Amino acid sequence: MVYSVRHITSFRYRPAVRESVMELRMQPRTDFRQRCLSFSLDITPRANVMLYRDFYGNAVHHFNIPGKHELLEISAQAIVDVLPLPD
Repeated sequence: MVYSVRHITSFRYRPAVRESVMELRMQPRTDFRQRCLSFSLDITPRANVMLYRDFYGNAVHHFNIPGKHELLEISAQAIVDVLPLPD
């Protein structure tokens, strides 16, 4: 069965912050039970996103937003094919 998954996180800062440094573990894994067919990440304000894998093989998206901002929005969207349980 194919699922479309969307996760939105918003941070509102009062007063504005000078910088944000974040790590996200939002990308579904591909393993023996499921396949991540697509994944996208949208960040406002725009950020240069770097990717690495942690010790367990999870995708970790890391980014930094230098400069003053009052709002940070992160939207992660994935299409995941989940395999049926064996009978």
